[in-house]
Amino acid sequence: VYGSRSYVQQHGAPQRIEDVGRHAIVGFDGILINHRAAKWLAAIAPGANIAARNNSVLGVLHAVKSGIGIAPLPTTIADMDDDLVRILPPVPELTRGWYLLTHPELRQTPRIRAFFDFVVEKLDMVRPILMA
Repeated sequence: VYGSRSYVQQHGAPQRIEDVGRHAIVGFDGILINHRAAKWLAAIAPGANIAARNNSVLGVLHAVKSGIGIAPLPTTIADMDDDLVRILPPVPELTRGWYLLTHPELRQTPRIRAFFDFVVEKLDMVRPILMA
């Protein structure tokens, strides 16, 4: 969950998930209304003040950056933005597992092995961002 620096300076930050509903929320709309982050927000902050809604993750990001409220955002995007502050750690219900699958008979073929090695090498480079 993230907020802008100005929002946190003016309103403080929730200390626990249960406190999120006491803050202005940037919510989800349109195609994102059934996204798990939208459902999570509705479950943990059913009576919250929805300061804005948006139908894109980038729209939610920019609304949060403007200082009108807080929202769960992808760590890979929000942690790279100096205007945003992570105010709660990543929410387990909103994290994703990544899987790389292949047919067992193809796993050791040179081109598949080379691709797997490449992905693992690059994953090690971006792991701090993905796991932040």
